[in-house]
Amino acid sequence: MNLLDDAFELTFRQLKPKTEKTMKTSFATDARETVDKPKSEAEKALSYFLKDVKEHQMTIVNNNGVYRHVTFSSPGTSNAHFELLTWPGHLAIAGDMGSYMFSRNEDMFTFFRAGEVKDGESVHEQINPRYWAEKLISECKHSPAFKMCPLAIAENVKDFVEDHKKSSDLSEEDLEDLQEEVDGEILSLLYEGSGEYEINKAITAISDFSSHGLEFTDFHESKMDRASGHYAWCCAAIVWGIDQYDRFMALNNETSDPSTKKTSTMSM
Repeated sequence: MNLLDDAFELTFRQLKPKTEKTMKTSFATDARETVDKPKSEAEKALSYFLKDVKEHQMTIVNNNGVYRHVTFSSPGTSNAHFELLTWPGHLAIAGDMGSYMFSRNEDMFTFFRAGEVKDGESVHEQINPRYWAEKLISECKHSPAFKMCPLAIAENVKDFVEDHKKSSDLSEEDLEDLQEEVDGEILSLLYEGSGEYEINKAITAISDFSSHGLEFTDFHESKMDRASGHYAWCCAAIVWGIDQYDRFMALNNETSDPSTKKTSTMSM
């Protein structure tokens, strides 16, 4: 079959990773942190991404220069299915986990291309959700790319407290009292839940807090959001999907660089 046909369809079984036991996310944890540390939506989504796509097959619906339509799904189910579409200067991902559209380079596969995905590791390490969000021109209305996150707020609170401890001359007893107050009045609220009510309640507590010389001045300037679970999952899907596409093209002795194709400047 000629891969340069205007319309064609190819299906193949994904190249399975050697093991899923080495899976890890880009959100590295400190050795002092316990396994019970709460996880953000993005961390949870990335932790089960490879399990979601384990049985996926790739179907190339169109492959005409920078005009591509590639779908990924498991036989007999639409669960976790997604499709990648590219055209000059754009890439869109749509599917079970939401829809997002990016614009940056002429060929957006080159923008997102990050190298081979090995054993479930690099698919998580090679995504850059916040930078990529700057290239978004459309996002899922049900799951925006970034949303307020209790864990991000908690980290900022801890940073404020640590900075105050270092710059103050408080006694050990006062420092312990301060930490207990922060834990009880603020951090406990942030670990209660991730809903709008809990977040607003915690923000109010932060604004009103004043003890042992600590006030959260200009706290609103801190980054209090993190990638949503669906957006992080889709970022991983883009990198993984492009890797599957590149590996298939290489196995079939075809180039995935549209600049080398005679049809790269032709419309569909």
